[in-house]
Amino acid sequence: PVQAPTPVQTPTPASSPTPDDSVVRVESDVTNVLLSATDRKRRFVTTLRPEDLRVLEDGVPQQISYFEREADAPLSLSLLVDTSASQEKVMDDERLAAEAFVRSVLRPDRDTASLVSFTGLARLDQPPTNDAAKLIRAIGALKVEYTEDSPVCTDDSVSEQVRLHCYTGIWDAIFVSIQKFLSGTPERTRRAIILLTDGDDTSSKLRLYQAAEFAVRNDTVVYSIGIRDKHFKTGEMRRDFLRQISE
Repeated sequence: PVQAPTPVQTPTPASSPTPDDSVVRVESDVTNVLLSATDRKRRFVTTLRPEDLRVLEDGVPQQISYFEREADAPLSLSLLVDTSASQEKVMDDERLAAEAFVRSVLRPDRDTASLVSFTGLARLDQPPTNDAAKLIRAIGALKVEYTEDSPVCTDDSVSEQVRLHCYTGIWDAIFVSIQKFLSGTPERTRRAIILLTDGDDTSSKLRLYQAAEFAVRNDTVVYSIGIRDKHFKTGEMRRDFLRQISE
């Protein structure tokens, strides 16, 4: 559903209007609202009509000017995988989850996906492709390179740029993934990030809400999968953050 334009009239001048001044200037916003509908048994509902929906803004009903089911539209995906130290013992779980997603969702005739791994820095492991085999090979090569005991992470003389490998920058990675690989895809494409992480951000320059706003502006949905080594000494699984970025 798309919110109908809402006119905002500019202030009227105090002086008497001339013919040229009689033109009313307005500003309007059209907002795309992405949604999935499920019943009480969590089965997808695919028969919705515009009259079945209500869109409220600050409690005020908004007109739905355009409505479309997008299940058949092409997908542009970015698999965003946390390879920071807290994922060392659960890396196999991350790889299995990512591979299962590619095998079950990617349709080679219309969909594309990229693979981005991140610590405090994001790295492109597989550019956008419709080749599931390429993606699975890239996923299989994922590994945690910097652990708590890595010399780089314990040496205070190392530059901050190098030490970023020892941190986790989730919100920055979301921004980079959208900016570089998703925002330029065709308008009719459904854009989504599949985020595999524990949600414990330790280095991002962006805040969670800024990453969320950037995703909204670029019509990108974020699906979060929480994975973490429960025996890792520092930090925690931030289910609240993962829920917030997806909502």
